[in-house]
Amino acid sequence: MWVPPYTHPLFDAEKQKVSRERWTDAVAGQGSQYHDRVLALIKAGAGKRFLNEEFCNGSFSILEDPQDLKGFEFWKLVQDFAGTGDTFWGIDLSYAQGWHLHIKNAVFYSCCLNFVSFYNCTFERCNFHFTHCLGAKFEKCKFIGCDFCEPCTWENTVLKNTTLQSCFLGETTPFRDCFFDDLSGVYDMHPHSYYLGEKAKVPEAALAGYYASFQAAYEASGAEERALEYYWKGRKAFTRHNLSGPKRLASFVNEAIAGYGIKPVRPLGMVLLLYVLATSLFSIVMPLKESVVFTAGALFTFGAAADHLNDFGYVGRLFYVSLSFFGIILSALFVTSLANLWFRSRIPTRSVKTRYSE
Repeated sequence: MWVPPYTHPLFDAEKQKVSRERWTDAVAGQGSQYHDRVLALIKAGAGKRFLNEEFCNGSFSILEDPQDLKGFEFWKLVQDFAGTGDTFWGIDLSYAQGWHLHIKNAVFYSCCLNFVSFYNCTFERCNFHFTHCLGAKFEKCKFIGCDFCEPCTWENTVLKNTTLQSCFLGETTPFRDCFFDDLSGVYDMHPHSYYLGEKAKVPEAALAGYYASFQAAYEASGAEERALEYYWKGRKAFTRHNLSGPKRLASFVNEAIAGYGIKPVRPLGMVLLLYVLATSLFSIVMPLKESVVFTAGALFTFGAAADHLNDFGYVGRLFYVSLSFFGIILSALFVTSLANLWFRSRIPTRSVKTRYSE
């Protein structure tokens, strides 16, 4: 279940403060100079172990290790890292912040993005390998044609007005307990990795898991219409790709007749179809004006014109009883589906507003 990142048990407010303030003159004395030197190295293409040399000779005394960029701030960085290899290798960017960035062709390998915050940033054709987000926040961001080709995770992450367009997200869903507002989403998910090709692709059996994770993320924000959309897609995908035999057939029947409990028009349509068919059949043995009332009495079990049953044999009476049975079942499905939609849209998913939900 999603929780606001600052309430997550792994979030450390003091560590966040120290990590961010060390890059400012107010605390480090030369903090902004360290920041500018690191930024210059990044603009030069960064690369594998790009902080090692200066860390080892003592130039970066504020760093805990050669992978330490915790709390670093990026501002209006527009950079194409094409041809520079692994841009960020094993870098710890926990508590980092970024504003108005446009990053192209960067490679994030085994990076830590815990509790980062990015605003109005674009990541285009970037590769992510074994990179993990926990409690991250992306607002007004875009991921375009990015490749999460080796297992990555987005856990308890917030997406506000953020889209992932034409991205490959992994062989199974990377999203766990996330928060998507109704302006966020994943569009045109790429079926296989740009980097690894057909060696890494989304199997059809994984689609239901993807849709379930999207549903949970929209439910966390209260975007019920988007949540229902992915509930429907998830159930359809599960029926087609994860079931077989009698269970698959039963699920198809559920889909056709009940709409998995969220499409009340389907059982209502089945009732109308049965009514028309039964009325047509009964009109063979009685006048049409009486058949109309007789069929209604059978379907809705109020027994109108039931004296006509005396003219029927066992087959006709069995058909009448079956019609009543299906009428009860379909009416119950209609009412419960309608109630499900009605009350679902009115139950608040969060009783406390936070800075992430406003």
